[in-house]
Amino acid sequence: MIASVEMRQLSPICWSLVLAVVSLMASPSRALSGSVVLDSLTFDKVVTKFKASLVKFDIQYPYGEKHQEFEKVSQLAKTAPNLLIAEVGVHEFGDKEGMDLAAKYSITRDDLPVIKLFVNGVTDEAVHYDDEFKSDPIIRFIRRHSGIRIPLEMCLEEFDDLAQRFMAEKASDRQRRDVLDAAQRLMNELSDGERKKWADIYIQFMTKVIEKGDQFIATETSRLEGIVSQNDNCEE
Repeated sequence: MIASVEMRQLSPICWSLVLAVVSLMASPSRALSGSVVLDSLTFDKVVTKFKASLVKFDIQYPYGEKHQEFEKVSQLAKTAPNLLIAEVGVHEFGDKEGMDLAAKYSITRDDLPVIKLFVNGVTDEAVHYDDEFKSDPIIRFIRRHSGIRIPLEMCLEEFDDLAQRFMAEKASDRQRRDVLDAAQRLMNELSDGERKKWADIYIQFMTKVIEKGDQFIATETSRLEGIVSQNDNCEE
């Protein structure tokens, strides 16, 4: 009784604060920055509006390395207006929200987290992501299946285009040198020091390939993978 009297005596401001806290506690999940939370009522309404939608199905309150990698994707995707980054929280108890969507796409709780890509607003089928749960391969997956380009960290879109031309299967030595010249001219036009630094890496790589041939790519890839492996061992 005393408690109810005290509750009635709360000011409107206090009531607003109480309701805000209760609403926050009752919320099924909180979206990552750059991502939206979907449920069975909003899924089709939202996904059908985008050229591509990358959706992560996960537990109600996700955490850990995979969740952090997905957050990186959501941050990088802010430059892609035709791409939706979204999350569906799958609740095992209570109202079991999200369970119907998970079942629709043949996802069990043991599978979580799961990433699905919906292309051209079609929600009846999706492309399943089954590669390493890291931001870079996820971004490449999006581009491969939707055509939407998301620049990776420290990558420059205009130099990515030149790199693709440079590495084209039938590119001759003369054509590669022309692409290298174009890259050097483009770098000279840059005023931002940070972008210029990364542009120079593209140029160094192209120069090495011309000097040493395509085998340089395999050698350099192996060297970099060795460095990454050593760093991982040191962290352990």
